[in-house]
Amino acid sequence: MLRLSDLRYRGEGNKNIVLADSNPPTKGTQSFKKSRELTVLFGQHRMTQYFGSDFIHPFKLIDVDPSILQAINDRFQSCRPVFRLDRGVDLQTTRVLAAPDATCIPANLTPYGEGSVLCVEIKPKFGAIPRGPERDPIETTIRRNAMFCIMQYHETKRRIWGRPSSYCPCDLFSGNQERMLRALFAMLEVRQNNLRVFCNSCCVLSNSVDLLDSALMDFFHPPLEECKSGGMNHSNFGDSPEFAPSHAPDKSSSDSECDGGTACHSRACQLHAADEGSLRHRFLEGLLLPALLTAIPSPSTSGSISRSPEFRYECDLHPYTPSKASNEKNTSSSVTSTPTLSFRDLPQNSPLGRILQAQLESSLSHQDLIGHYESVAAYFEEHGIPWDSYISGKIFVNTAEAPPCLIESLNLVEKHLVAMVARDCSIMLTFQRAKNNCPASVLTVGGECPCIPKTIINISIVDLDPKELKNLQERVKSERRVAEQFLLQREG
Repeated sequence: MLRLSDLRYRGEGNKNIVLADSNPPTKGTQSFKKSRELTVLFGQHRMTQYFGSDFIHPFKLIDVDPSILQAINDRFQSCRPVFRLDRGVDLQTTRVLAAPDATCIPANLTPYGEGSVLCVEIKPKFGAIPRGPERDPIETTIRRNAMFCIMQYHETKRRIWGRPSSYCPCDLFSGNQERMLRALFAMLEVRQNNLRVFCNSCCVLSNSVDLLDSALMDFFHPPLEECKSGGMNHSNFGDSPEFAPSHAPDKSSSDSECDGGTACHSRACQLHAADEGSLRHRFLEGLLLPALLTAIPSPSTSGSISRSPEFRYECDLHPYTPSKASNEKNTSSSVTSTPTLSFRDLPQNSPLGRILQAQLESSLSHQDLIGHYESVAAYFEEHGIPWDSYISGKIFVNTAEAPPCLIESLNLVEKHLVAMVARDCSIMLTFQRAKNNCPASVLTVGGECPCIPKTIINISIVDLDPKELKNLQERVKSERRVAEQFLLQREG
């Protein structure tokens, strides 16, 4: 049973308002629908096929007393962003979505971790650009730039966020670590609704909050009592002078001893340059980037994803020029520096690999899909097949009886729906320092140098609401309006 006193606002998207529930029987997150649309079965039936059960954690519907919904709507109204207030909780619903709290380390991993828990929520967006005809300047713009990047010039985005972001999804999904870091730092510099960080389940970084430095200090420089517990795989302090709380490292200390009751000291790291000493840089490059590329072991799938030639993987708005250090690395390793080095293979079982693979399921534009969707919708109406029941796996189409052209259209529509969801999903990456007794079977990153501790990671892919396909024509018009406004601003 939900109790108002146990709930706190966590965030929201277009479809759900998410509240954290601290009550042990239902501890986790509860998603309250803004409208009565399909969610649970679609995620379990369709998206698990693409992302795998390792990345989609169990969730279910639970019954709620409708009387609490109005109280929830009223209590958390002041917490919500102004631009979301046009829609509220569906007061007619009797069920809400319950899921494990992805900002926490799962119970089966807690014996192997210690210290504060950091969780990063990233909404990466579409990391490729479908190729196609370029019959006018608007089509050329859409075919050569990531839609997220074009949207930064739209008046609505500028009104909401104030500053345009230089983040490019093509950079993050490139597999090129230099481009990926460029993307992460751009996301950090101008935070919109695509980056949040939590420390012990409390938001410490968003578009309106920035307490990240304090949270990173607690993570990388734990108090003495944690050091004495013997759980640190590396003494994890760098030598950056810009952060100096009471438990920051003292360079005068020896490599292994703890003194004074407030600090755990370590040797200086020999692997990172002094200008890479900031805690934010250390976190992005040493933990977050490796976690995004970490492949979960699987007996059935391995290797890298295949990048379809039906897509571009470079955005004209964010051209990539390898740095001097990158060129020197290529030269020293006898690798010829070519344009293809701007993107590299993504591990198939990594979170970015799984998401990009699903995003590439459809190379059709929304305009190209309209005819196929209309054919499927007409067939379903004629045969009394509810669309929601079909995509949730409750009803199947008899392919032996359906016309071949219908089967082809249905396949294209399904793949496009999956791709649309993958292009708007989020990744939750949760970190906690590993103890010395952490077994090799537990997924970890870091530990190779003193300033990046060996760290347990847990990864979830969330925000799997199916998209509405009835408004494809409106989507086409909207994208063209955005591109047109982009061109006008660029020319002006």
